[in-house]
Amino acid sequence: MNNQEWDNLLNIETTNERDWQAAIYDYHRLESTDYEVLSLLFDNLTVSKEDVFVDMGCGTGRAMFYVHYRFGITVKGIELHPMTFEELENNKKQFQKRFKVPNNDIYIKHTYADDYLIESNDSIFYFFNPFAFKIFKNVINNILHSVKLVRRPVKLILYYPERAVIKYLKEETPFELINKIKIPGTYDSRDFLHIFSL
Repeated sequence: MNNQEWDNLLNIETTNERDWQAAIYDYHRLESTDYEVLSLLFDNLTVSKEDVFVDMGCGTGRAMFYVHYRFGITVKGIELHPMTFEELENNKKQFQKRFKVPNNDIYIKHTYADDYLIESNDSIFYFFNPFAFKIFKNVINNILHSVKLVRRPVKLILYYPERAVIKYLKEETPFELINKIKIPGTYDSRDFLHIFSL
């Protein structure tokens, strides 16, 4: 199925794109991950019923709704842009209406990613090039602090990351790269999925 067909199935609208105002440099444009990429990713990642999926900079929620549809696990979306968050709220209502999903299975929060308080059961974190490197480092520090408080396996999924991000994770954190997945049909050197584990 193409992106629009998937959106129709999930009863959501995630095909739009949006840039921030020119004065805001730390947050990247709204652009949803292709469903083909999500399918490729989760064909190569083991997900348990106990996992909680957190999309940092989730936009209108495509990845989180796909994950809930496919695995039935708790999903969370963190989004800062006010207009995008309104669309995310509407998508949540429409998805829940179609699939009769309990409210506590899907959690969305309108906040800065590095202000989100990592919870003790959050275990899979997804980043589609959402914000500047300095914000990413703050989020990673928050995750590591959470793991110190409550020991558990954690995975990071990065799609289309900057080189500095990968270098930082490999050289300055305890995360280990466990898989690197090339997106078929592209020659862009950044068009990879990177999966890190702790």
